[in-house]
This record gives sequence, structure tokens and C-alpha cells, in this order.
Amino acid sequence: MQGSTPMRTTTARPSAALRTRVLAIPALVVVAISVALLRGSISSEPWQTVLLVIAMGVPLAFAAMTSAQSSALAREVSALRSVQDTAQHEMASMAHDLKGPLSTVTSYLDLIADGALGPVSDDKRVAAQRAAQASVRARTLVESALLQHVEATASRPPDVATVDLRALIRDVTDALYAEIAASQAEVTVEPLPVVRGNATQLFRVFENLVQNAVKYARPGETPVITITGSMTDGHAEILVTDHGIGIPSEDCERVWGTSTRAANGTSVAQGHGLGLATVRRLVREQGGDAWIDRTACDGATVRLSLPLG
Repeated sequence: MQGSTPMRTTTARPSAALRTRVLAIPALVVVAISVALLRGSISSEPWQTVLLVIAMGVPLAFAAMTSAQSSALAREVSALRSVQDTAQHEMASMAHDLKGPLSTVTSYLDLIADGALGPVSDDKRVAAQRAAQASVRARTLVESALLQHVEATASRPPDVATVDLRALIRDVTDALYAEIAASQAEVTVEPLPVVRGNATQLFRVFENLVQNAVKYARPGETPVITITGSMTDGHAEILVTDHGIGIPSEDCERVWGTSTRAANGTSVAQGHGLGLATVRRLVREQGGDAWIDRTACDGATVRLSLPLG
């Protein structure tokens, strides 16, 4: 990814002014001939009639051909833009999702270097510290890539199946073990409904939500995260609740936008505002929805609605 630059595709659009002028040609010819016929300056001899038909038909045929080509070109431009938008979106999503594993690697290396996992020699400590620095540089490159790509809505629907959410979230907390242990976070997962969705994308959803809850804990306090669920109107409703800094009421909808963050979050942790945007996009792709519970008084509560399995 080092040294890469975003690929930009520039495609010329058919000129609307040119199409208008081309289509005006047959109209002007027809008007001129009609005026001439009315004034009697064109006779009705057979050979003259043939010339009249040619004079009218050629511009009309040319205009029809040009119009068809313009429409085809416009469709191709639209298709290329859709492909480009999807590619940009996927690259941004993958870059964002790499941040979690890189943070885990860095956290483990820091634990090793600090001797938290057992005594280490000076050589091994130095090696762990250098590896941690390399991991931080890799994360910096990932964050740089995030700044270069615009999040967009993917058009391809995901594959869906029955998903055991409790087992899936157990995998999420295992993957985030180092971050959870470093912050001494408490994660409680109550019995959850079985849902129908894409397991890979749902993993990304809950990974983002748990990471956010850990990241935006109140300074000096242990993060406490609770995940509960119920069945409502044929859907599973999942609540991810934390006791962190919360989200101001005026930002409860704005935070779902790409590259936007709550006003109170910028002073607590760094970020690019892609986490919640990714969560809502992935949940909506699977026939659900996501929103912030505005009634939460202590911390933040994210509500997810997902189809039952």
C-alpha cells in the first residue's frame, strides 16, 4: 500500500449543446423545405421529390444515429462511475477494517516488551519494540489510505445465512482481546436472537461497535459494554450499550455520515469517522437498520434491527 495513490478516472461527457445543435439540423431542413413548398419555389417533379426525400432523410438518419451513440455513451459513463464508486468504497472499508488487527498486533507487542506476558531478554524487548513501531507505521499508512478514499454504498447484495450472534460476538471479543485487556474493559453479552445475515459483515459491525465503546470510554474509567437483544415485530433488536462519554443529542444522526464524528469525541481519541458509517451501511445491506438511542442518559446505546433467522 506504500506509495499508492488513489486511481481517478476521467471520462468525457457527451456535450448537451452539441447534441442540441445536431438534432436541430433536420428540423431546420424540414422547416426550410416546408416554407419553399408553401411559396411554390419547389416543383413536384419526381426527381425533385427524390431529392427532397434525400435532403430530409439524411439529416434525420444522422441525428438518430448521433442520439443513439450519445445515449450508449451516457450509459457506459454511468456504469463506469458505479464500478469506480464501488471500488473506492471497498478499498476504504478494507483499510478501515485493517486498523483493528494492527491495533491488536501493536498491543500484544507492547505487552511482550513491557514483560506483562513473562520475563524477556533485552534483545527480545528491543525486537518487540521495533516490531511494534513497524505496526504503528503500517497503521499510519492505513489511516492515510482512509483519507484518500470516499466511502460509498456498495451495490452488490451480500450472501446471507443464519447467524448465531452470541457466538459471533465471542469471536469478535477474542479478536479484540489485546485491546480489551489493555483497557480492562468489561464486555457482557446476554442471550441474543438468531438472525439472518452475512456473518463476515456482521463481524465487522460488532467489531466496530466494541472498538468504539472501548475507544470512547470516560478518561480514567474502565469501559463497560453490554450487548442485549430481543425480538420485536418480526425483527431482532440488538442494543450495544456503553458507559462512555456518550453522543450529544444534536450529533445522534450526523455521526452516521462518512468522515463525521461527534463533537465531544475528537478530544478523547483519534479517528476518521468511518466506523458508524460502515456499521449502518452493512446493516442496511442486510435488510436492517441502525440508529442511536436518544434516551440514553449515561454513555451511548446503539440499536440494531436485523431480520430474524
